[in-house]
Amino acid sequence: MARYYYSGARDTVDGEKSISIYWLNKKGYLEDECRRFGTLNWSSNGTPTGDIRFELSTDENDSYIRLIYRAKKHWESEDKYRSLDYKFNLIKTSCNYGGYRWFFQCGLYKNGTYCGRRVGILYSTGDYFGCRHCANLSYDSCNQDKRYRSGVWKVFTNESKAEEYYLKNVKRQFYRGKPTKKYQRYLKLEGNYTEKDLLEIERALLKVK
Repeated sequence: MARYYYSGARDTVDGEKSISIYWLNKKGYLEDECRRFGTLNWSSNGTPTGDIRFELSTDENDSYIRLIYRAKKHWESEDKYRSLDYKFNLIKTSCNYGGYRWFFQCGLYKNGTYCGRRVGILYSTGDYFGCRHCANLSYDSCNQDKRYRSGVWKVFTNESKAEEYYLKNVKRQFYRGKPTKKYQRYLKLEGNYTEKDLLEIERALLKVK
């Protein structure tokens, strides 16, 4: 994998520009042994703010996401756009309940050190995308300001918390057919499941048995 460097993090408003493994999964891009192409668009209050094309492979021997887009600094003129085209590895990990999860592997170098973190979200940082650590983003600081407790910042905060909580705390997702407390907390942080959803998951597992 080639090295990709960046000059520094952008203003925090660019935190809304992210690529989520959860979104890719919901859209069907992470099916086994496939190669697909797509486009992700960003907007703010209905106004387009950017777009990115991607190629995604879940081949067992060559899993990756390839990002293709143009970038420039906010203050630069239109003729300063640079064309970017690079890949990050995708990592597939087994889950205790029998399924599996996909992660991005951050391919950035920071202060001369390769990152390589497994993450669920890549954020815009300079000309490239990387994990929130490389992008110098912190959801803790967002929580201290009321301006960042709703809208896109709420999504940004919850997904970041969910990603970090899962990697650090969730060792088992289900026990005796029921979601573990830590897994339930992860699902709530991610914002994709309600109490009703958790009950339906539990009932489905009991039916399988």
